[in-house]
Amino acid sequence: MAKMSRDEFGTENPRSCTHKVYAITMGVSFRVGWFRTADPRVTPWLLCLLECRGYACYGYDEPLCLPVEESLRLALRTQQIVCCETGAVDVADPLDGSYYMEWLTDKLEKEIVTIMDGYKDTIADKIVSDQLLHVLRAGAYSHQKEVENGEPRLVGVNCFAVPDKEEGEAEVCRADQEA
Repeated sequence: MAKMSRDEFGTENPRSCTHKVYAITMGVSFRVGWFRTADPRVTPWLLCLLECRGYACYGYDEPLCLPVEESLRLALRTQQIVCCETGAVDVADPLDGSYYMEWLTDKLEKEIVTIMDGYKDTIADKIVSDQLLHVLRAGAYSHQKEVENGEPRLVGVNCFAVPDKEEGEAEVCRADQEA
């Protein structure tokens, strides 16, 4: 992003080249299969993204309904555990100087630039012609097939899964029809 800001948009102020991150998790990124793994699944994301300026962790039942009090409490406790018990917030950048992270960042940047170059000056045309929607649908389908084939491993979905009857029913928030 810094290179793009500088090279393509002529940014001169170094502060405008910094990448500020706000991480957010959404119910759609969770899995209905053993839905209670949603918050523990989010925790490693937070640990890897400590340079975030903010963070939100939503209730585990969001794929099913509006969150109930228990799931909201668990979401809050997940954030509190990371902040208060792990010591992770005591380090400015725990991955600073990591060769692997530098290599991964360079690799990811090259892939992103390649993809973005393919869409330069045509993103509006691709949206209007539904080409972008086709790319997104193909990606979602491909990801679902990978999950069904066991890659990536998702705890409670395609590994360490137990029959639904052993998990019990999820408490689901119901809207008041008179409201």
